[in-house]
Amino acid sequence: MNPIGIFLAPRKTIAEAIENPNMVMAFILVLLPPLIGFAALVNYGFSPDQSFFVLSMLSEIAFWILSALVISIIIFLVKRESLKQKFSGILASLSLLKVVGLLMTFLIVSMPLVLPPTLTRSFVQLMKGNLSSEEFVSEFNEVLASNPASINETSLYVMIGFILILFFYGLWLYYEIIVQLLKGSKLKNFLVWLAIVLITVFVIY
Repeated sequence: MNPIGIFLAPRKTIAEAIENPNMVMAFILVLLPPLIGFAALVNYGFSPDQSFFVLSMLSEIAFWILSALVISIIIFLVKRESLKQKFSGILASLSLLKVVGLLMTFLIVSMPLVLPPTLTRSFVQLMKGNLSSEEFVSEFNEVLASNPASINETSLYVMIGFILILFFYGLWLYYEIIVQLLKGSKLKNFLVWLAIVLITVFVIY
């Protein structure tokens, strides 16, 4: 299971993950994004305690497993075929999405590098939860209006563009996982994928 293959040959890589799962690699991929995020918080002056770190890791693993359970149950209800023997393959294929999540996390935590010091401090407060997204946007607009040269707009918008591209690419990868597991019509694949995404986001997450 080659994580880089998710960009070079995504369908083949997903199929290999389902049929020949590498659970050690899967666990590493699942834990990398929160680890990077945690390191970024420390780097920007936020000192979360050990319990915060442990809870972040546990919640990431729990969400990963519950997502695989949702896929297994819904596809069983639709297809009337047990995916019990493929459960580790579902976990492995879902872990590949974390490669996309890792890149998104890296871009997000790198944003302060193209912001002036005042906005960097506000960004840290946003990450700490001491500042709302609306307040941060308001401060960003004020700085942009008063001193536009202080913000590297091109780099910032390029980063935001790449984050959006990765987000939609991740959704497509999720859809491709469902396609390879369900092997139904395009409409059935889409409806099952949509149901799983909605349940995963609004019920579990």
